[in-house]
Amino acid sequence: MSHSKVNIFTFGEAVAVFTAEDELPVARARDYKRWTGGAELNVAVGISRLGLTARWFSRLGADGLGE
Repeated sequence: MSHSKVNIFTFGEAVAVFTAEDELPVARARDYKRWTGGAELNVAVGISRLGLTARWFSRLGADGLGE
């Protein structure tokens, strides 16, 4: 980690969000798009886009999504 001033630290989990790519209900859809979300992660990204420095801390699962 660099020694620059950090404006905000966030702690929390990231989530995988799956949305149906077609207009079917989720239970019947065949194709999905995966997004990354989670309040703490979204705040860190937003702060970064404003030109400030953010650090996000979390633990990720030992599975395909955690990679």
